Amino acid sequence: MRGWQLRKLGIGSNIFYDTLENGKFNDRYADIILEGNIEYRFDLFPIYGFWIRGALFTDVGNIWNSSTNTLANVRLEYADLSLNRFYTDLGVDAGAGVRVDFNFFLLRFDFGFPLKNPLYASDPAKDPMNDGWFVKDKWNKPTFQFGLGYPF
Repeated sequence: MRGWQLRKLGIGSNIFYDTLENGKFNDRYADIILEGNIEYRFDLFPIYGFWIRGALFTDVGNIWNSSTNTLANVRLEYADLSLNRFYTDLGVDAGAGVRVDFNFFLLRFDFGFPLKNPLYASDPAKDPMNDGWFVKDKWNKPTFQFGLGYPF
């Protein structure tokens, strides 16, 4: 999920890890991961025989626990995979990137923007209008990702 920093998405729409020590607790573990990617790749121009390529992408997914559990005597609410919260728990990002193709390996530079953040999706029974899309002051902050090779 290229719209989030490392280990900042999930578990489900649980807020425990983001409220503990102001979000500095990064080790988020879960049993289930689901991610899908759509990427449109195109040639930009060659430099010294190597291609500079562009990409537009979107990622959809999250991580969940297989059942509700507790951590440090705290129940991790909304951290388990539940079909009635599946849409609420999904994170969505979009972005653009540049690839430097050296024929035998690829350098990838991506800027991703979180569009739907499950952390800000409230309980639909309490506030059905707040579904986490385009959260003010959150969705417009890009995340830079550097990688070797294609992401999938």
